[in-house]
Amino acid sequence: MDLFHGVAFTIWTVNVILVVGGSLATVIWTRIRERKAEGTPSFSILKPLKGVDSGLYENLETFLNLDYPQYEVIFSVADDQDPAIAVVRRLLAAYPRAPAHLIIGDDVIAPNPKVNNLARSLDAARHDFIVISDSYIRASDDYLQNLLDVYGPDTGVVTGLRCGYGGKGIGGKLEEYHMNSFYIRSQVQARLAHQTFCLGSTMMFARSLAEQLGGFKVFGHFACEDFAFGMACKRKGKKVSLSHAPVRQFIGQRSFQEFWLRHLRWHILRKYATPWIFFIDWLHRPLPASVLAYLGISGFAPQLALEAVLATNALWFLCDLFVQRAIINTWINPAIWLLKELLAPFNWLHSLIGRHIVWRGNKLKLLTGGRVEAVPKYETQEQDQSLGKVS
Repeated sequence: MDLFHGVAFTIWTVNVILVVGGSLATVIWTRIRERKAEGTPSFSILKPLKGVDSGLYENLETFLNLDYPQYEVIFSVADDQDPAIAVVRRLLAAYPRAPAHLIIGDDVIAPNPKVNNLARSLDAARHDFIVISDSYIRASDDYLQNLLDVYGPDTGVVTGLRCGYGGKGIGGKLEEYHMNSFYIRSQVQARLAHQTFCLGSTMMFARSLAEQLGGFKVFGHFACEDFAFGMACKRKGKKVSLSHAPVRQFIGQRSFQEFWLRHLRWHILRKYATPWIFFIDWLHRPLPASVLAYLGISGFAPQLALEAVLATNALWFLCDLFVQRAIINTWINPAIWLLKELLAPFNWLHSLIGRHIVWRGNKLKLLTGGRVEAVPKYETQEQDQSLGKVS
């Protein structure tokens, strides 16, 4: 075996170890229960909204039925014409005694529209413990307690271990399978490797710590305010903790185009925020791993090279199925799974040529280090679709 085949074989072997070990670690991680924090501090849950996602009413309703003694929910909408306002008002009318209210209007303090949306909610929050939760999260009754369980004196921020369910249509199923395989494994692997990755879909922190970091609003100059906040915590000597209980994202109906544009946007974000991850994570997929298997095995056993390709894909599928069954107890359609994996390298390649994203109607330009600047409104629908409109 020469050097070329040896390198290919080594990278393939590492991939196999990571996918098998990562799958086992993910399932074990979700079975762990621990309690670090004492007492039941009060929480302010901030829900920034824009537009009406699939299942929005049901998603928001779960936050008014949490099994926790003291919390408030603040819904915020930047635009007074946003259709999400009607959904929230209908919900509040159905739950008149719920500890929740709606704030309309934002403060434009930075290029990041999500942080602008949250600005008034942060000012209005009555409690020291803050939870920022995206609109598509559908909370379990013990949502807050699960976050609190992994919060200790050395914790800067708790981020939720996110999984997906309820995907409908080709795009919805592609998204569901991605979240419950590559995505959730990556969260656990990053935590075990002591990497600092905070996910804004669910993040919990103390307001007092955020103020020591300059206030949460200062992170509005980054495209990934969640990642930037986690890195700031690390520099402060605090860690990012990951919940053991998965936080569920309701996916609902999505088209193929929505799936493609969403992942294109996230690849571009990673390219600028975490370039060291962006340029290696594409290798940790079955299609590139199959190529490596063929090249590596052909160096010493050419007659087994094709079998190695088939075995690699079969192993990957079984690992993804193992995690999916353990997390949300559903099966995987092999044809859709294969389509997802065939698409992944091409979506990554597509992102190499872009530095702009469109997030819920806001066009943003990515800068070195993950910083961001707003761009004047784009002019055509075609430009919108080519950049990735979907959140």
